[in-house]
Amino acid sequence: MKKNHLIIYVDKKDGREESQVFIDEDGIRKIKVSNDNTIATFISFVHEFMHYITLKNNANIPFSLLEFPSIYYEKVAQLI
Repeated sequence: MKKNHLIIYVDKKDGREESQVFIDEDGIRKIKVSNDNTIATFISFVHEFMHYITLKNNANIPFSLLEFPSIYYEKVAQLI
């Protein structure tokens, strides 16, 4: 993903979390991760990566189900 420029790191400003999965101007789904140079950056990446995988096939998933895998793996990442 990094080699294909599908992950974008942005500096976290004023403590604001801006991590998200989005469709870029080029029409490609990408991950943006707010970076504060702490383990929180990794945890945010894990959360958004799970969204990326879940949405990969343009699935129309209810919000509650969309969040479940992301939150689960975010919690697993915190245990590392």
